[in-house]
Amino acid sequence: MMDSNDSETMAVVKTRLASTASLPGSKPSSRERNVKQAEKLKQNAHNPKQNREHNKTMNNQAQDDADIACCGRCSQTCNDGDRCIQCALCDTWYHARCEKIDDSTYEVLKKDGERPCPLIHFYCSNMCNNAASKFLGNFMKVEKEIKEMKAEVNQVVTQVKSIESGEFTEEMKTTIRDIARVEREAGETPDSKCDVAEIEERLKRKQNLIFFNIDESSAAEAKDRIEEDSKNILKVLEKIDVENCVDFEPPTRLGKKGEAPRPLKIRFNSSEACSRILKSASKLKGTKIYISRDMTPLERREWKELLEERNRKRQEALEKGIEANWVIRRGKVVNAARGERQPIKGHADSK
Repeated sequence: MMDSNDSETMAVVKTRLASTASLPGSKPSSRERNVKQAEKLKQNAHNPKQNREHNKTMNNQAQDDADIACCGRCSQTCNDGDRCIQCALCDTWYHARCEKIDDSTYEVLKKDGERPCPLIHFYCSNMCNNAASKFLGNFMKVEKEIKEMKAEVNQVVTQVKSIESGEFTEEMKTTIRDIARVEREAGETPDSKCDVAEIEERLKRKQNLIFFNIDESSAAEAKDRIEEDSKNILKVLEKIDVENCVDFEPPTRLGKKGEAPRPLKIRFNSSEACSRILKSASKLKGTKIYISRDMTPLERREWKELLEERNRKRQEALEKGIEANWVIRRGKVVNAARGERQPIKGHADSK
């Protein structure tokens, strides 16, 4: 328990502490500072305008601090009156003296930098200069290689177009002749398909198609007959429903005129058009008209041999009671029947 003297002593101490805290020059306690800050925030919360002005002031101060550029070499401020230049790669500012740029060079860079699209770029000596030089060197090297590749591609395209049109370069002809000569020296019979003239002739005919059983015109004038043949060809193309295949040269009748209509040879603008027409030619089934490729004499002999082989195998399959479907594909006779070969029902050999 405290006596009366102790109580008086404590009262004096509290009074002195209170008076000391209220002195103008005394340092406020942490508790008082927190209380004042809370009161200020509370006042700002009830005064939105004052709160916005306070935030705007703080943001402006932060922006001003961020806008102050420092030299990437000496770390000193780059003021408006200083001769400073910005790296085009890392965007860091440098004093011209720190980068050892003389006045005349600086003026050239400054004047060029005023262009909408500067032609001269500055790269700092820290790392960007070496990196930019290496990058630009590699870029120019790649650009050169791309130009060379484009030239080679254009050359290949030109050669392909020449081959499609039936034109061979002297180098190609020499290569084919060398192949035939090596085969003769080896005691082998040169393949007639490798003959330069045969290859050229086949390529020339790739854009041709032969239309059979198209009625001939009885017009007296040749131009009238050609015009009527062209109209008949357009009707056939419309019937088989092919697109972008209506461009062709004036048709030509093959052979001497007789009782039956002579075949019509048509040259189209591309071999792709011929391929599309042949794929749709099956739509002519049930009519007397049919379409064929324009084959060379050698191709016609080969085709005749393939037909004979196909018919022979079909006859053998029929005699043996084997279910098969022998067809000509890619220059060969193949069995297109699905599943295993089985005896035909009703045949004498079937069980």
